[in-house]
Amino acid sequence: MGVVCDDNLDIRADRQNRLLQRHPRAADSKESTKYPFGTAASFGSAGEHMQLRLDDNTNFPNEEFSVQFWIKPEGGQYRFTPIIGVHDACSSDKSIGWTIGFKLPSYSRHNARVVFSLHSNDADSSSDILSHKPFEPNTWTNIAATYDGSSMKLFMNGAEVSLNGEQNGAIFRQHVKSCISLIMGGRPDEDIYYRGKLMSLDCGTVLLSHAEIVENINRHSNDFSRLDNSVVVDAFESLDNWEILSDENPELVTSDVVLPYHTVRLEAPPCGRTVCDDPETVISYLNNANLRNEKEIRYRVVNVLDDNGKKAQVYDKQILEQHRILNKVFNQYNISLDLQVRRVKNTTLLQKVFMFDCHPYQIGDGYCDQVCAHSTTGNDGGDCDHVTSECKKDLLGNGECNSECNKAYHNYDNGDCCKPGDEKAYHTCINPENPQRGYMNIEELKMELQIAGDDVINVFFVTSSWDTDTFRGLATYPWEKNVYSTMGGIVMHENSFGKLGKSKALIHEFGHIFGLWHVHRGVSEMSCDHPCVETHPSLVLGDLCSDTNPTPRNRFCREPKHQEDPNGCDHKTFENTPYTNYMSYADDTCTDHFTPQQEARMHCYIDLVYQPMRDMERPAPVPVPPRVIEADIDSVHLAWLKPLGLDNGCDTENALHQYANTASSSHSGIRWSPNEATGFPDAESCKPSRCAFKTFLLKPFHTNSLI
Repeated sequence: MGVVCDDNLDIRADRQNRLLQRHPRAADSKESTKYPFGTAASFGSAGEHMQLRLDDNTNFPNEEFSVQFWIKPEGGQYRFTPIIGVHDACSSDKSIGWTIGFKLPSYSRHNARVVFSLHSNDADSSSDILSHKPFEPNTWTNIAATYDGSSMKLFMNGAEVSLNGEQNGAIFRQHVKSCISLIMGGRPDEDIYYRGKLMSLDCGTVLLSHAEIVENINRHSNDFSRLDNSVVVDAFESLDNWEILSDENPELVTSDVVLPYHTVRLEAPPCGRTVCDDPETVISYLNNANLRNEKEIRYRVVNVLDDNGKKAQVYDKQILEQHRILNKVFNQYNISLDLQVRRVKNTTLLQKVFMFDCHPYQIGDGYCDQVCAHSTTGNDGGDCDHVTSECKKDLLGNGECNSECNKAYHNYDNGDCCKPGDEKAYHTCINPENPQRGYMNIEELKMELQIAGDDVINVFFVTSSWDTDTFRGLATYPWEKNVYSTMGGIVMHENSFGKLGKSKALIHEFGHIFGLWHVHRGVSEMSCDHPCVETHPSLVLGDLCSDTNPTPRNRFCREPKHQEDPNGCDHKTFENTPYTNYMSYADDTCTDHFTPQQEARMHCYIDLVYQPMRDMERPAPVPVPPRVIEADIDSVHLAWLKPLGLDNGCDTENALHQYANTASSSHSGIRWSPNEATGFPDAESCKPSRCAFKTFLLKPFHTNSLI
């Protein structure tokens, strides 16, 4: 939806202001001039795709080539989505040729990247080179790729981002020239299609130099550097050069690329999640004390009592003591916490055993899940039984609960262990589909309570979790979609709350709330081949703080005793590790500080995400330093981005984008809930995800709907 905005509107304090964390903003371009790039081909949700028309005299690039074009993709592309592909249409082996599209990295289920894939005729397999960072949804990006017979190169916005030398020789055999085809829009044989815009395509037989690629970015297709050697040049003023293979034609739309084009925008670094992870932003907060002025955040303790209001998860004395300790610590960093208490009477919840990693749908699913192997679940509903228990038929449904029959493979004793009204049922009922069962997952607890978190950080408790050795608390990170919902907040074990020697766990969880990672993230929480493994203190690797040395997971108040890398990676000896940091796993006897960079990150995230949790007349700005675009002896060209928080929600086109803020469904999902349909149309905030909802054709009414 587009709504005209008034730039002179006053910015009002609004607790519902959630636009701040949505997507990176481009530099303010109101002074820029729109260059007449012409039109772009727009590929929607109808599977539009087309094939280039080639005449008999056309020699398609084979031994070396360059290709360059612009894309503006939608979010939620498939795990491997071709945009342009050149292949031998006469061969059953469709891998010979080259493709440019999107692909998920091997180590991630999110954040697909631009991929240039090529398989030459003499190579045993194809080679893929990926961009250095995820593609940006709804943002114009210039893509270029070259192959010189031995080296593949990928360029994004004029920068060379990837190189590979595994391929060699011609791509196709000489006699198949007439079979070569260029398909744009996806891969019809696998029913996978690109969604987004594409414009200014140029493909030719001579390699473009790096300088020519950069020069072409600000040119119309008709002015590209080497038209004489181009096989395909298309500004998409029409589709006459293409044979439409789909039922629907790609739509020709006006290009909205703004020139002079530059890549200055506020965005998360490759190993980060938001702009608060950008080193320049962190350093700005670190070096400017006024940005770390006092900030007060509301939080609410949700205390469940029995129906009589006598027995409680935690006592008032615990709550007040924990609140005192929280503020004693965070006041040192100019952060104060304002306490609220919500009391909920519910005896049933007090009787439940709460699970951390185990989900009810895993119990009795035929597979042994060790996180669910506990007596409360009947050893994962019997899935983890080493020997199948015997149950006599006359015991099934005899009105008594028989433990040997209380297994999924015995239909949970035909319901005898979950009889309605039986006060012992919460001890004996393990059927995950029965509401009388004696266990709940943490997510179910939040769904049962339905306490909103749109203007306060909720703190929930579990009292009988079997994970007491490993589970002390769980927090929602500020970049997660649930940060403002009933499913956000903190969950604490009551034994780690407001008690002598067990009161700093909540400080650790508030660290996560304010955007901090574990200090051991870059060593113990990543595989060896992960690009963010922390081999040295760094602002861009591991926990994104260079004032915390790399460390393995360590629960003790001392240096790690065993120096070998727990993941088997080739790390050096760990020295001067931050085991006394609040974001370590050490206990209360030694943890005593956050570092200056951690403090800076917390203040940034409070400004960026937690404005609804503060009483403010005006949103606090998140400062952004200027960037140098170009410079010579006589002049310098700067792009200065507006501070975050001083924006009225309008984009560079002076339009306000609106999306659903609530959603409901008559069906409940296991991993995805209706609130995934709220906000910007992508599955996760700021993540191009293959799980995004998208439009589809709903028959027989032939109307566009959302899923």
